[in-house]
Amino acid sequence: MQICHRMGVNGFPTLSVLDGAYVYDYQGALTVEALTSFVNNKEYLERAKKRPLLHEFTWRENLETGLNTFVK
Repeated sequence: MQICHRMGVNGFPTLSVLDGAYVYDYQGALTVEALTSFVNNKEYLERAKKRPLLHEFTWRENLETGLNTFVK
């Protein structure tokens, strides 16, 4: 749950884009086309509220921590 807190996840499912030190939460249709467009066309920069990543580590350390929780 520590990674959820740092990523600002309060409920499930949560779909977010991590871009640098910012998180953009997806609020839209749950279709492959809509999700793909949101990410690939960087629609999140215009459509989603930017919020800072809550962390005391670098984005890489946060990613490694998150992935390690699933690899055990």
